[in-house]
Amino acid sequence: MIKYNFRKRWIIVGIIWAGVLILTCWNVNKVGPIVYNRIEDDIFMKDSQFWKYNAKNISKIMKNKKLICQPVESLKISLLSVENDLKLLASKYDLYGLKIDSSIGKASNGRMPINLVFYGPFEKALQWLRAVQDNYPYIPVGRIEISFNQGAKRAEYHILLYYRYEISSPKDMV
Repeated sequence: MIKYNFRKRWIIVGIIWAGVLILTCWNVNKVGPIVYNRIEDDIFMKDSQFWKYNAKNISKIMKNKKLICQPVESLKISLLSVENDLKLLASKYDLYGLKIDSSIGKASNGRMPINLVFYGPFEKALQWLRAVQDNYPYIPVGRIEISFNQGAKRAEYHILLYYRYEISSPKDMV
């Protein structure tokens, strides 16, 4: 009789634990997706708040991105235009002996090196560099070497510029 009561109690305890395990599995299966959806909703809400609060900054960044790469249809034509602009700017700042060395064969990943050599006073060269930076953000300066010739009493400038471009169709440029 004691064995019978003892077995009965163990069966009752086993049934209770089986019920607990079943309820736990059911709870996990029901609560898990709810928690996941709440986390996902929170992420979307924070993302929309971020876009809402930073819309002005994002639009400025997108405009600046457009400025650092010049959209071009033809690299050769745009390179001629850039070289002409650099020559006009050099003459405006009284820089002389301008030699431009650019090669389309050296262009890669939307970037092409342009080597410049010219002569002139330091102040004018500095003004020219500032004008290039201000007016042509898609032509950043890579390297500057300045040597002073005592005999001729003039400074010689060797400047490496990087022309950044993006090949696009005529529809994209409008």
